[in-house]
Amino acid sequence: SRRLVPRSPAAQLSQSTNRVSESLQALTAAVGGVAADATEGNTAARVNAEQFMGAYRELAERTNGMLDAMLAPVSEATTTLELVANHDLTASMTGTYKGDHDRLKTAVNVAVHNVREGLLQVSRGAEQVRAASGQIAAGSQTLAAGASEQAASLSESRSVLETVAGMTSRNAENAHFAQFAHHFFG
Repeated sequence: SRRLVPRSPAAQLSQSTNRVSESLQALTAAVGGVAADATEGNTAARVNAEQFMGAYRELAERTNGMLDAMLAPVSEATTTLELVANHDLTASMTGTYKGDHDRLKTAVNVAVHNVREGLLQVSRGAEQVRAASGQIAAGSQTLAAGASEQAASLSESRSVLETVAGMTSRNAENAHFAQFAHHFFG
């Protein structure tokens, strides 16, 4: 950050050093600004590489490329999770990534797959409960019909037993009368 003052117009080394220092300061400020923006969540900020020349421009472009490479999987993960949040359980990350970015992709895809499988199991369980409920209802109707038939049969049996009891009572009276008559008449 020190500025050298040339002692003569021929002191080009001082002038070149000053230009290098100014370029480094501008590049440091630009990269620092982008880093500060990224820290605050403004991931769209980039270094304006056009304001630099030579190796400084290349460094600015590489910084922008690094930011793009780092944000691509994060952006795709965000899009995928937004789709899942809107009930699209077919969403997944499809980009090609390396290292930690590939781990992020795998983690998101496995999480979405596990949610999808969990919901499918719940759906299957609900279907089984529905089918079992139908079987229970059908069984209850069959049981009710059987109970009704048994009640009718018991009522009929009671009627028959009352008739038999009445006949038995008359037979007993007749037998008693016959015994009485046999005892008196002989």
